[in-house]
Amino acid sequence: MEADVPYVMQTNLQRCYIIAFKSTYLLCNGSWNILDNDFVNSRFLIVESENTQNFTIQFKRTTSHLEYNDAMKGRILRMTIGCYDKSDTIISDCLLLKMQGTLKCPDFSLPALPKPTTSPWTIAPTSETGTSKNEFQTHSISTSQSTTMVSKTIPSQILALVHYK
Repeated sequence: MEADVPYVMQTNLQRCYIIAFKSTYLLCNGSWNILDNDFVNSRFLIVESENTQNFTIQFKRTTSHLEYNDAMKGRILRMTIGCYDKSDTIISDCLLLKMQGTLKCPDFSLPALPKPTTSPWTIAPTSETGTSKNEFQTHSISTSQSTTMVSKTIPSQILALVHYK
């Protein structure tokens, strides 16, 4: 999410707010870690639009906690948002967004696959009757696995708004 670029959330709910202690960010290993409350409260703001049921989520620039700002560059955030419906029941939503910048994750490798119990198999014709030489080919399947981590800079963007039921 680029600084000072608002995201308009359309909803039929009212009085929305960010639930900081339930908001998380994605780690390089695929797990989620809880965001710092000060980071959430000092940088994200939900503003209710006048005469509509739209809410604008704004990201605020700040120079406080610069080391935390750097740690969040390029990260995917999962912001938990609570809104009240007409009967004053809290409805939770989740907004996924990517922070501006590039995230550099350490190289990793998946655990080795177990050795196959049988050798690679081949397909070959059982009979040459009525076939040409080029009709059959031998194929083999390899059981080795290769992993490569690709790092690509993606522009900051809102990824999804998930409604919990």
